[in-house]
Amino acid sequence: MISILIPAYNEEKSIGRILSGILALKVPGEVIVVDDGSTDSTHEIARGFPVKIVRHESNKGYGAAIKTGIREAANDIIVTCDADTEHSIEDIPKLL
Repeated sequence: MISILIPAYNEEKSIGRILSGILALKVPGEVIVVDDGSTDSTHEIARGFPVKIVRHESNKGYGAAIKTGIREAANDIIVTCDADTEHSIEDIPKLL
């Protein structure tokens, strides 16, 4: 079991695509989105997926979002994936 951690700040254009792709991989474990105080619809879009969402009330920065996600993770193995599609989610099974 793994925890896939996605820090997100104002990623309404890509968060749905990233979450759809990750969930399609059917990796055993959980997906955690840390909404780092987004002012767009990132949070609302993420709520439409079967994932755990943690929300910062204000933007605290990438490092704080990662730390929050690690604290919330239920599993020992944690994979981070950026919400802006910078990382190739197809590499997650290869990594595991």
